[in-house]
Amino acid sequence: MQSDTIISARGLSKIYLVADTPVPALVDVDLDVKRGEFCCIVGTSGSGKSTLLYMLAGIETPTRGSITILGKRTDRMSEGQLVKFRRDNVGFVFQAFNLMPAMTAQQNVALPLSLKGVDRFERNLRAKRMLKAVGLEKHIRHRPMQMSGGQQQRVSIARALVTSPDIIFADEPTGNLDSHTGEEIIRLLSDEVRRHGKTLVMVTHDIEKAKYADQIVHIRDGRMIKIENNRQEEANKHENPGD
Repeated sequence: MQSDTIISARGLSKIYLVADTPVPALVDVDLDVKRGEFCCIVGTSGSGKSTLLYMLAGIETPTRGSITILGKRTDRMSEGQLVKFRRDNVGFVFQAFNLMPAMTAQQNVALPLSLKGVDRFERNLRAKRMLKAVGLEKHIRHRPMQMSGGQQQRVSIARALVTSPDIIFADEPTGNLDSHTGEEIIRLLSDEVRRHGKTLVMVTHDIEKAKYADQIVHIRDGRMIKIENNRQEEANKHENPGD
């Protein structure tokens, strides 16, 4: 594995049993994601893109293949080891936000810091700073039901970033939002990750949302059919504007 590669998957497959019949959800996927890269996995519903994301994040277990993240074989880890690994290295942005309804925005963002043992003053300070960074300084004391969908997703992004994880996984982060708000969220997520040199792996069914990515991975029927190096294409455009 190259030194600048933070995620490496080899021969990754997932097979589910449905009424004793094997149903492949993902078949022999090889993927490398570099440190500081925005990788977007695109495909239609049922293509296997979310299965791939959840296996990379250590939430789903592969049937076959290997996953190496930060130099460690996560596919060989126990559940307890995976929980600790995710807590220390990974942030996750969910489509459905997954915020605690009884908690304020600040309390929701501070929750991962609490799980890491950060003292109350420090975690509240860091949560407040993170909410300000995503444009929600006026909503710190608001609960999820007092905020719009776009605002709730911003809280979710702040929560994913507050522990300064090396890797952010995002599962259809704009799926429950209108197109304008969704565009804002993708820009925000991309800008925040690039500003802090983090690695982002995002799943979407909307190819338009992938335009901010450095690497675009196309999945169809559980198989990787194409990888686009978007960063290189953009660089070529600037080098050869007349082409």
